[in-house]
Amino acid sequence: MQVQIQALSSTHNCKGFDCGTPPLNKWLVEMANQQQKKNIARTFVLVDDSAPETVLGFYTLTVSEVSRDELPNPNKYPNRVPVVRLGRFATHTTLQGQSFGEYLLFNALERVVEISLNAGIAAIVVDAKDTKAVDFYRRYDFLSSPDNPLQLFLLTKALQAAVHQATPKSEP
Repeated sequence: MQVQIQALSSTHNCKGFDCGTPPLNKWLVEMANQQQKKNIARTFVLVDDSAPETVLGFYTLTVSEVSRDELPNPNKYPNRVPVVRLGRFATHTTLQGQSFGEYLLFNALERVVEISLNAGIAAIVVDAKDTKAVDFYRRYDFLSSPDNPLQLFLLTKALQAAVHQATPKSEP
């Protein structure tokens, strides 16, 4: 299977997507295109080259800010800190456990590095849905917020260094 990641468009069929989490499936079908049209969020989808209209996975990026107290070493930052939020993130149930999530994550991290070269951001932040998701992000050096173990950060400086020297641990 040859895959690529594309910006979500009206040509993509989201209705058949199933990640095993109904609220994520519903959000992709009902909200992703709306939020993209309103410039609230950008959604990127994983597709197979042989069926590029079928969504196999996705993630969403938004610009956000957090309180400095949510970050490691809070005294280094102003009261409100600009970040990119990795919002919804999912792979189809048929692809889970096959490195496609890692492939999506690395693509998101590369995009955040590009953003950081053009706008000030201190970190990428993700709100993990459960401890299994926390474990996934920790494998890639994300750190938990001092106040909320389900909120994780990867500071931009560490991210820039990591993306320039790292590749996914395996190809999907």
